[in-house]
Amino acid sequence: MTSGSHNGESASLYLHFPCFDGIVSGALALLLLGKARGWRFDAIHGINYDLQPNWLNTHLPPHSCVVDFLYHPEAECWCDHHITTFLNSDLRAQFAARDKALLMYDPESRSAARLLWNRGAEALGGSGRLDEMVQWADKIDAADYDGIDQALFGAEPALEISRSLSVEADTNYCDFLVRRLCDSTLRDLAAHAEVQRRLAQADELVREGLREVGEQIELQGNVAVFDVVTEHASVNRYSAFYLYPDAQYSIGTIRSSDSVTVRINANPWLHFHSPNLGELMRAAAQKAGLSSAGGGRERIGSLRLDNNSQGVAREVVSYLVQKLHGDLKGKEGSQWQRAVRQ
Repeated sequence: MTSGSHNGESASLYLHFPCFDGIVSGALALLLLGKARGWRFDAIHGINYDLQPNWLNTHLPPHSCVVDFLYHPEAECWCDHHITTFLNSDLRAQFAARDKALLMYDPESRSAARLLWNRGAEALGGSGRLDEMVQWADKIDAADYDGIDQALFGAEPALEISRSLSVEADTNYCDFLVRRLCDSTLRDLAAHAEVQRRLAQADELVREGLREVGEQIELQGNVAVFDVVTEHASVNRYSAFYLYPDAQYSIGTIRSSDSVTVRINANPWLHFHSPNLGELMRAAAQKAGLSSAGGGRERIGSLRLDNNSQGVAREVVSYLVQKLHGDLKGKEGSQWQRAVRQ
């Protein structure tokens, strides 16, 4: 990122939220673009994939930066690492033709934060504080946890901040976290009363979520499948592996008062070849008649629907199980290599 003559100009930040990589990427973008371009970020927007169907119809103001989220042709600065980031081939071609001074994309990167750090670490003085954040963004986004207990209840500051994102993940909290990360350590931020308040609620909700998933989950061959309503619980995406540690995949349908989310995950504590689950989720959505929905990465996929899409959710789950295992009955043979424990 080269210095420019945009000193003091108002800018807007859009970041994937609630997501640890999203908030770290957002903080790095504020620091880098403030230093290199003099942008003043008056607006920070936490966005999620429920916006996907209308994303390309969303007008972005001048000096907009989008990090850890779908490509948008109006973004002056953009950074992402998801293989499903381009909603159509025209967008991919448009990106390929653009000046890459403020555009960063690498589907092999473990996090969006890593791409920003690779581009701007020298400009920011190689801060150990920021480098630690990026390392944790890599670890959390790649689900590189030491075990299921760390994934669900790890005591490290980054993990506490990450878990706090599941409680009241509103615009104010997004703005608070991103701006605090610009000048705080992970330890100091995690110790903040607001983070600790949300963390205590989050951990209690996860325990309740484990109980509810345990009542509904069934093992269909190598796939742990569950369907739960969560008004007073939180379902961690790795909950199924806490209950079935030898399952290769989990497919969970999580229903709330305003949405239905389908998540697919590969067990991060088993070694096996897996299809790209982000692409598989996108294909499932398209098969169900959703032209631009769903996505993820190699071993994680998700799809968020409105609450009137119960039938679509069931169709998506059926497609995913069939692709991974053969059919909904749970035949013993899978088209994918069986797992071996690390």
